[in-house]
Amino acid sequence: MPRLPGLAPDYAIFRKEVSYLRNIVSDSERLEPKYQRLIAEVALIRLSFCLDNVSEGIFSKLLAGAKYLDESRPTLLVSTKSIHMAKDYLLSYNRTRQNKPFKMNYFSWADAAAYQDMIKHTFDSSDPCFSVITAHGAAIKEIKSVRNYVAHRSGSARTKYKSVLKQHYGADIFVSAGQFLTTRRFSRIMLTPSPIQWYISAAEIFVKELYQPPNFLTLRGFPRRGELRLGVSR
Repeated sequence: MPRLPGLAPDYAIFRKEVSYLRNIVSDSERLEPKYQRLIAEVALIRLSFCLDNVSEGIFSKLLAGAKYLDESRPTLLVSTKSIHMAKDYLLSYNRTRQNKPFKMNYFSWADAAAYQDMIKHTFDSSDPCFSVITAHGAAIKEIKSVRNYVAHRSGSARTKYKSVLKQHYGADIFVSAGQFLTTRRFSRIMLTPSPIQWYISAAEIFVKELYQPPNFLTLRGFPRRGELRLGVSR
């Protein structure tokens, strides 16, 4: 009997990568601002890449027979016999376009809606992963919006990036992605984390809850700057 795929090794790899990114960003604070900004942009691209890999891996393995880290089983609409088949099902199972079978060309993890579209044909809507995705939807969307601007600088990417800036600053202010990612602001009680630090911690919490969905009804979702303790996972 073939051995069922496990999630623990992938989660360990992700945690190691996040720790590396956090340390690199922290160490860069001793450098000149121009280097801090460059490192923050590269760290964001790498973080986004890690999120994509984790997402593809966890949902493929769950479809192929893996359990969540707490040993609970996912609630599926269909199961597969291999990870390769699972990936094919995520892209094609029960998908139609103009009343014809349709297969997506690639995985899309751009925001909560994209996540849910990727899994809605294979995972039952009662599975806790949907609640986790919804709760962290703002985090996913913001990380991807800034990442896309850093990577592409297209007109549409710039528009979405400007929306992020307006949300953070409360006005139509434009600053470079590197400057935005590394700027820390004072609140009434503390110096807040920079956006890149915030994104790393938010991604870590999101992935932790994907691998082991929390056993409570109301999820807190995207952490606010004032409630993050850098380097410490919930």
